[in-house]
Order: sequence, then C-alpha cells, then structure tokens
Amino acid sequence: MGENELASSLNLVEKTWEEIVIEMPEDLETTFRQEECIYKAPAGIRNLNGAAYTPQVISIGPFHHDSENLKPMEIQKQRYLKEFCKRLQGQPKEQVLHESLKELLSIIKDREGDIKRCYAASSFQISSEWFPKMILLDAVFIFELFLKSEEYSGDRTMYQDDFIIGKPWLRAAIQRDLILLENQLPFFILEELYNHATSTSYCKATYPPFLDLSCHYFENYGKNRALPGETKQCKPLHFTDLVRYFLAVKHPKLESPGGKQIKNRHRIYHPSHHRDAVHPLLFPLVFHVFAMKNRLELDVRFLEINLHHSA
Repeated sequence: MGENELASSLNLVEKTWEEIVIEMPEDLETTFRQEECIYKAPAGIRNLNGAAYTPQVISIGPFHHDSENLKPMEIQKQRYLKEFCKRLQGQPKEQVLHESLKELLSIIKDREGDIKRCYAASSFQISSEWFPKMILLDAVFIFELFLKSEEYSGDRTMYQDDFIIGKPWLRAAIQRDLILLENQLPFFILEELYNHATSTSYCKATYPPFLDLSCHYFENYGKNRALPGETKQCKPLHFTDLVRYFLAVKHPKLESPGGKQIKNRHRIYHPSHHRDAVHPLLFPLVFHVFAMKNRLELDVRFLEINLHHSA
C-alpha cells in the first residue's frame, strides 16, 4: 500500500470515528448502575405472557404512565391526594394543602437524581417538570390506600362508599398491580415522604411506620409471612422486593465483600409443603439464588423423579 493510499485510509478512519463520537450521547453509560433495581421484563419473557408483567388497573412510576388503559385511575389518585391532605390537620385547609405538598415536592426534587438512578437507563422519557409531580401523586395515593386499608381491617364499616375500598375486586386488582416490578417507586423515597408527611407539626394523628404499614398491606403473600417486628432489619428496594422477602425461606445477603458472588444457596421446595397444595405428585423444584451486590439472580429447575405406580 502506497503512502497516499495509507494516508487516505487513515483519514477515512479518523473521519468515521469523529462522526461516531459526535452521535454518541454524552451521558451514555457502559455499565449498569449499582442502584438500578427497577426495570422492564426482558422481551423474551414478556412475549410469553405480557399481561403477567403489565399493570391492569393502575400505573405507578414512569414505565406505564402514558398507558391509555390506566388513565381512569388518575382521577382516583387526585381524590386520594385530597383526602390525604385532610389528614394533615391543625392549620387551615388551604394552607395545609399548599405547604405540605410544597414540602413533599421539594424533597422529591432534591432526590430526583437518586430516584431516576433506580430505574433502568433510557427506559422512559418524562420531563423534569412533570417527573416530581408524578412521583408525588403516586406516592400519596399509596399512603392513603395503605392507611385506609389498615383502618378498614380494624373496622369493616369504614369506607364502604370509597371508590376502591368499597370494591373488593378493585382492591385485589390494585394490590396485584402494586407488586409488579415494572410498576414500582423506590422504597426509600416512599418512606422518606411518608415520614415527613406524618411527622410534621401540623399532623395531629399518630401513624405506624411505613415499613409496618407495607407489611400489613402485603401480608397475604406467601406462607412465610413476615411480621412487622421481623422485618425491622429488612431494607426493601421496592414492593416487589418486599414480597420476595416474605416468600423467601432463607434471605441471602444482597451485598458481599468486594462485590464478589456469595456462596450459592439452594432449597428444595415441594408444592405439597404449601398450605394450598392439592396434588401430592407434583414435581419438586430447586431454587438456586445468586446474589451480586444489589441484584438477585434466581434459577428454578424441576428435579427428575422416577414415579413407580403399583399394580
């Protein structure tokens, strides 16, 4: 190759590289963030049964925020926002509404970067102006729903005319939607907002800790039900993670020294161990749990068993 041809090739490579660099986003990440814990189901899994990973009645968080099928519940979020503000008594109603919401929005804006880092990169597009409002509306809806559910469990005559509590089918559908991984808010921001809202000087009533409230709301999941006192050391990433905590027989540590993979933990689980099992010949399963930093990998396999039938 002559000098002219070599120079021409180098110029072409340099020009191509410059074009690639120009088109490359400045915030392009090369590794996933350690805080990332909320993401969409992989396409290969979703294609098998998309409805299993998609909220059916209510959207929480940014992934399904624009879904037309879930728009009817947005007005209910506004109703619960208004009713939650009524709980914060001690000052004139309008002053409470503006001051409390302004303070909560300020907390969200201060933590906006931390909240967004919990979601898979480039997984949604919502303006910085609307994002804090969405988080506030969704968070306060959860607070009011959990508090009403707690009060209703103690007195079944309460909230019979409530748009959600008064409809058992809707209560169940919302609870199901709230455990979907694609339908989550980070637990830390929920707890921070709840603590601020229920501990301010103009909040007269005394409310339980948010972790206790969450445990009560999701207590029906799994036979290994964790009581509030047993979850004091639990620091869930979100509601999906909290329910996983209930269902897990052994709770693997999510962090290991130096980020190295911890010793493999496994348990043989037979469906007959479950209180709702009805068939004794179902294959047992082996769960292999791998923990890497704040991410869990779960491998589920059927054991091969020879079944002998007597004549």
